[in-house]
Amino acid sequence: MVITRLRFARTISTRGTAVKMLCILLSVAFAYPVQAQLGRSRAPSPSKPAQTPTIPSTPTLNLMPLPKVISASRNIKLWDTSGQPTLQIDPNTGDLNALTLGTKDGQQMLISGGADGVVRLWNLASGAPGDTLAVNHGPITALALSPDNTILAVGAADGSISLWAWQQGRLLAAVPAHSDAVTGLIYAPDNHTLISAGADRQIRVWLLFDNGRRIVLRSSILAHDAPITGIALLAGATQVASVSEDGYLMIWNLATGAQIRRVFVCERGVTALAASPDGKTLATGDSNGHIRLWNAATGMPLAFQGNLPQPPRTLLWSADGTVLICGAADNTLSFWNVNTDKQVACIAAHDGPVRALVLAP
Repeated sequence: MVITRLRFARTISTRGTAVKMLCILLSVAFAYPVQAQLGRSRAPSPSKPAQTPTIPSTPTLNLMPLPKVISASRNIKLWDTSGQPTLQIDPNTGDLNALTLGTKDGQQMLISGGADGVVRLWNLASGAPGDTLAVNHGPITALALSPDNTILAVGAADGSISLWAWQQGRLLAAVPAHSDAVTGLIYAPDNHTLISAGADRQIRVWLLFDNGRRIVLRSSILAHDAPITGIALLAGATQVASVSEDGYLMIWNLATGAQIRRVFVCERGVTALAASPDGKTLATGDSNGHIRLWNAATGMPLAFQGNLPQPPRTLLWSADGTVLICGAADNTLSFWNVNTDKQVACIAAHDGPVRALVLAP
């Protein structure tokens, strides 16, 4: 149509040519955006799938300050309340699977464990390396520090648990705790009860004696039909919740080993679990990329649901219980306001899956 008009324009008098050509060009210019806009409103062609949006490295935030958190993948990063990294530690030792915090000589220390089978201490203020503990049981898969800051429990891929006077760098005891990898460790508030979970589907309760020099099995629960992927203490440490690749959330009486509740979560398996600070709410992440909240007393689902492109690998609550933090298989760190059911930030945090989280002081 444009070509026809231009040819016609050449046949008219020279006097009116410039004006009429200008009109023709303006009509084409105004028509094109309308056609382009109409084209964008159509369904995409099957031969041209929609592109997956990229996740920004700089987070988009609302006015809510974020919890300070430390995350680990193949390196470690400390994130401030604006979602910016303020410290990065590069151990260059492979995947890091577990983090915890302790105090040594008046200094806050970050404790990490991972694929190289060595526990490493880091000064949290400077990132400077400190002592190392050679565990020698294969990759480290779980860490837990006693409430009194004295005994570090280390779970390994070979199923062992070792106890360390970590400030002195001294091994206290070791036990073949599970027949497969240890997947979770939690201390009870009494300092001498340790709960472990494993890929062998077992939850085990251990008693520590003689300041950690002796560890005795108190009870064992065959909790799931597939490897356990997370555990959390509830109800004043009288109950333990567990999740598994079998797709279920379970709650158990620690004293008797009796099953209290069995809740189906996801047919493809549950990948992460965290209990709120008051113990009233459980958060789960599953292989479909969903984050869900559950009433811990009734097992009923709450209205909240978060959706991610890849499964959550680890979950952590803020100290006040208002924000849920998720480290995912797509390398992201996301923050969710559980009161508004909204994601408040998503950060491209690492170059690999986020495997461990701990709140920063």
